[in-house]
Amino acid sequence: MAAKESSETFSGPLQKQRKVKFLQTMQPVLSRLYQEDSLTDVEVRVGADTVQAHSVVLAAISNVFYNKLSAKSKTGGRVTSLDVTDRVSKKELDAFLDYAYDTERSGHTTANIENICKKLNAKFDPEEVPSSKMLQEVLYPNFYIFQTFQRFCDVAVCVEGKTFFSHRAVLACSCPYFYSFFTCGLQDSRDDMITLQGISSESFAKILHFIYTTELELCLETVQDVMVTANFLQVPEVLDMCAEFLYCEVNLENCGEILGLCEDFNLADLRLKILEFVRDCRVEDVENLGLSSQDLALLKTLPKRRLVAAAYDFYLYTEGTRTWTMITSLPEGPRSQEAFTSASLGNCVYVVGGKQYQPYTVGPALSKAQVYNLKTNTWRDIASLHQERKYHYMVGLNGWVYAMGGMDSKSQCLHSVERYNPTGDYWEFVDYLPLDFTMCSVTTCMGYVFVMGATTENQHKLLYYDPECDTWIDFGLKIPECFEIPVTIVGYRERLYFFVGYGADMMMLNIRTGRWTHISTCTPCVCIAGGTRYGVHGNVLFHIDRSMTLGYDVEEERWNRFGKFPKVGTFQLHSVLKG
Repeated sequence: MAAKESSETFSGPLQKQRKVKFLQTMQPVLSRLYQEDSLTDVEVRVGADTVQAHSVVLAAISNVFYNKLSAKSKTGGRVTSLDVTDRVSKKELDAFLDYAYDTERSGHTTANIENICKKLNAKFDPEEVPSSKMLQEVLYPNFYIFQTFQRFCDVAVCVEGKTFFSHRAVLACSCPYFYSFFTCGLQDSRDDMITLQGISSESFAKILHFIYTTELELCLETVQDVMVTANFLQVPEVLDMCAEFLYCEVNLENCGEILGLCEDFNLADLRLKILEFVRDCRVEDVENLGLSSQDLALLKTLPKRRLVAAAYDFYLYTEGTRTWTMITSLPEGPRSQEAFTSASLGNCVYVVGGKQYQPYTVGPALSKAQVYNLKTNTWRDIASLHQERKYHYMVGLNGWVYAMGGMDSKSQCLHSVERYNPTGDYWEFVDYLPLDFTMCSVTTCMGYVFVMGATTENQHKLLYYDPECDTWIDFGLKIPECFEIPVTIVGYRERLYFFVGYGADMMMLNIRTGRWTHISTCTPCVCIAGGTRYGVHGNVLFHIDRSMTLGYDVEEERWNRFGKFPKVGTFQLHSVLKG
């Protein structure tokens, strides 16, 4: 695969959540190693009693243990025994180790644990915290420091003649290959140095750095080697990051090679995304892209994506003629509604909530929901919302339709969020929005739901929802001062595009790196309040107002004029599967 001038490191605000997930998988393994006295390398004595533990954990959490281990190691050889009789009792030591490995306080009062931590000069959290949080905030940063400076290491890994010093417990917690190897009971699993064959030292160094930091540096020149090593060591988190990187870097020149990697590493989801990219690029001669016969066959089965503008009337955009054609209208019931919202998922558009139209009065919010199927050109009722809402926000993601915020019948702001399952025909509540937004915009990007809005204090905030954790998280970036109300966001690959204010000033945020870029001003169009809508279709960001349709090609980085929209009004744009 062609080399890239510079590499990219997975960093930015999303990296914190990635680290949390990784440590949540590490922590139970670390606890099990302690409970089973597995891979322990130091014996802690209190009088005649002894306890087995891992020196890297003891040194990471307690300054007393760190100093004792450091002092003994200076005399030569590895420390295998420590005596803390002068510090704590056996019962207190057991309580401390339970706290260190699991943050468990069962049978111990908070005051008792705090007193023991003071005796051992260890960090204490007065509140009950998840054990993975202890690992994240206390142990894990010190693990990296110890590995960097080769402190308390109990194993060396040799790859292509290069030696990497590490800790058995850390490797076993984060990598199934090392867990199986170190716990298999064979003689060579207990050797101070082990040798790995068939992988490169450069790629192993990257994955070792990931194990200790969850940071991963990738470029097109080396990503395949990293994938080979990750597959060998059984680190699925690295393979997922490589797949994410390749999806963000795909173009018509390298899509054939990337599809080959999908086949080699069984990346079915990435393969489908790459083929959808080829389909959306409207390439006439796909045979010249280097696709396999299987990929070409699958490509032909993928339904085409169509651009739909939805309000009371639905319009379909035809790319060949660059024209809009009305295809359906809302059924009679919803036509008497207003303040409803729509979202697309697959080949369907969902119209949800709103309020009954009552001139000169504030109508009650509604929970009614309907769906339009573009393939069959039919409407049907679906399950109603649990919470009546109007002026809310909606997106479709990973087989679910999300309805967020809005107002109730008393025009009070709602924090609740619910999502719809089309297969089971039901709505369920998920994590509440943590902020009051006076105005906001929503989109999806890289498997997350993003919300950008102004708070009641008139500050812009960017939040994202992680469906795996059912949690809203502050993205944590400072918003550029040029932002003004309203802001509309559109997601494309790893990028968020922000259309600022009533003009068409545009900013781009790379959510992997956390970097902002000013794109352009959308001339010659002048946007009109309430009549402008944005959406993504293929690799084009569409911009529709009451006079024209513009499209920004994100790959070519330029604006193009499209057909004039046939009707004055406010519409929502959806990219919908057809066929």
